[in-house]
Amino acid sequence: AGSNRALFVQISIDASGVNATSVTYGGVNLTRVGRTTGSHAVEIWSLVNPAQGSANIEVNLSGTTAVAAGASTFNGVNQATPTGTFVGNSGSGIPIFLFPVTGSVTVSSAVGDLVIDAQYWSDSNADTTGSGQTAQWTHSSFLSSALGGSTTEAGAASVTMSGSVSAFIAF
Repeated sequence: AGSNRALFVQISIDASGVNATSVTYGGVNLTRVGRTTGSHAVEIWSLVNPAQGSANIEVNLSGTTAVAAGASTFNGVNQATPTGTFVGNSGSGIPIFLFPVTGSVTVSSAVGDLVIDAQYWSDSNADTTGSGQTAQWTHSSFLSSALGGSTTEAGAASVTMSGSVSAFIAF
């Protein structure tokens, strides 16, 4: 419960050619906030003022692939403009010695905002929680070794969201 609520659904998708065609909460359509491009994808969807209580969240995909998804609800969200501009990043890398691969994206924000991310890692041992971030959820698909997750961080003029892994990965 609470006032000025917003529901965010974060989806980590294993195949670049597959996307979420719709997301619903209790039969009510959510709006896509954004999607990354690259060898794997993440999407964020939102719904302002969702019905209180529990209801099913349904994610419909354009094809078959491994997916990890989670949802977070926040209070005190501006109902007219609940999101800023979506920013995404993707890549791959091989850790060298003890130096992990870090994926990051820098977001323009403001004090009083909350930055939300969605992450995809091709290694289920990834650490999705970068410095200053708070984990919302992590989930590894039973269909692959991939890991999806979402974190938040308090808004500032510039916020860097990140995660890292110590094995060959794609993000």
